Amino acid sequence: MKMNKRQIIIDLLSKVLAGEMSPEVALDSWPIAEKSDDKSIKKAWHTLCHYSIDDDIRAKDKSYEASQRHAIEEIIVALGHARVTP
Repeated sequence: MKMNKRQIIIDLLSKVLAGEMSPEVALDSWPIAEKSDDKSIKKAWHTLCHYSIDDDIRAKDKSYEASQRHAIEEIIVALGHARVTP
């Protein structure tokens, strides 16, 4: 069974949060999204880009890390329910 873009992205984001994949590898594995009209996919890409470049801030500020992880968790839920993220 072929996975759709949302399913692929849910899998990538879940692996990042579980520490099974780096954010950089997830971004390199991302399905083509720049031509997508899906605002949730665009939001997920943008959020993961920030997560990728903010590792130094997350290491120093645990509340920032928690807020970034929470944002990704919300995106995973929204993508799974086919909702658009705010």
